[in-house]
Amino acid sequence: MDDPTDEGYRGDLDGVANSQHGRALVQLCLGRVAEARATIATVLVASADLGERRSRAHFLDSAAMIALVEGDLDSAWRFLAEAAEAAAGMAEPLLLAGIALHRALAALSAGDIPAAQRDADLAAEQIARGGPGVSAGTLDTLAVTACVALAGGDVAGAAELAEQAAGTGFVLWERAAQRIAATASAARAAASPPDPCRYPALIYVDQPIPAND
Repeated sequence: MDDPTDEGYRGDLDGVANSQHGRALVQLCLGRVAEARATIATVLVASADLGERRSRAHFLDSAAMIALVEGDLDSAWRFLAEAAEAAAGMAEPLLLAGIALHRALAALSAGDIPAAQRDADLAAEQIARGGPGVSAGTLDTLAVTACVALAGGDVAGAAELAEQAAGTGFVLWERAAQRIAATASAARAAASPPDPCRYPALIYVDQPIPAND
């Protein structure tokens, strides 16, 4: 029988935690947000004592993302602070960019557009350190930066940023960009930006493209 203190057993727990983390992200993408929250909660409990800081930081960042989609800003800030603490000192540009982007979305939800812009800029700097080419991190940065622009009333800028994700081959991000562009178009017609609490779901939940009335 496996000994829970054995390193091999621990490695299996790492694999299970990473698998469940992926499951939570899929649930979120499908709009099954309550299930995603329950799954990530299980992951956080399971990974608390594993000692693998990089994975732990990713899990906490994803928990923050799910909390943002739910509109639970207090939990999002708490998870982000814990993720930043776990990631401190790491040379992990994509991880650090993700944390910064979710801080930007939290700041948007709180109505602090300047803070959101600072974190979006920080994320872009981290992505640039990761080297050339298009990655999910690149597209995530474009999407969040477009939402920051939209919140600040720069509808044309938001639409232009969203269009940059087109033709990249990242289908989910292309659909997110289409949702942001459609929201920008609706904001132009209404002469006002949407509720900032909508932005996380706009990016991370693969919902139908908003219709332009």
